[in-house]
Amino acid sequence: TVLRRIVFFSLLALIVQINHVRSNAEEQSDSVSSSDYNFGRSALKPPRNGTRNWELISSGGSSMFSPRHNHATCVFKCPNKGNNNEASTSDSQKQCIWLTGGKGESYLSFDLRTTDRHADVWWTDNGANWNQIMAIKGDFLDGVGNFDAKNGGPVAPWYARFGHSLNALDEDGDGETDAMVLAGGFNPFPSNDIWIST
Repeated sequence: TVLRRIVFFSLLALIVQINHVRSNAEEQSDSVSSSDYNFGRSALKPPRNGTRNWELISSGGSSMFSPRHNHATCVFKCPNKGNNNEASTSDSQKQCIWLTGGKGESYLSFDLRTTDRHADVWWTDNGANWNQIMAIKGDFLDGVGNFDAKNGGPVAPWYARFGHSLNALDEDGDGETDAMVLAGGFNPFPSNDIWIST
């Protein structure tokens, strides 16, 4: 009976200790300070009203990409808006949000097939008004991606896809992004191709 009492009180002490650790962890997770948003970069500051206040910038419309999910976005230098929104030269000081691909409602693609995957490229400098790149150029190679799409049209050379990544890289370390890299995703099968745009 003495052994049972020792085991009982040891288990009781352990339960009390576990509950104490849980309550401390919950208190710490509820108190978030501005230093939690630093992520090791002194230039990064919390949003104006914190992350609890979201403001609607746009609710769709004609100056938007079609409804979709599993697209990829990144922040990259803005193009100079020329003919057909062609991104041939850029204002390297101004940054834009770029959006590629995704999955949405079915539509008739350039090759007259019904698909729900996108191979388009969009950009915005304010989040409300989006511009589609209408003169995409690149490696339209036979048997790779959209090789039969019009080079210089609104369809990218990579297969229409969703669930991919899009990242901006600063190759030379000067603080300005030099290239966007699109990788992987589903087209509709898992893919491991990598595309770069400068």
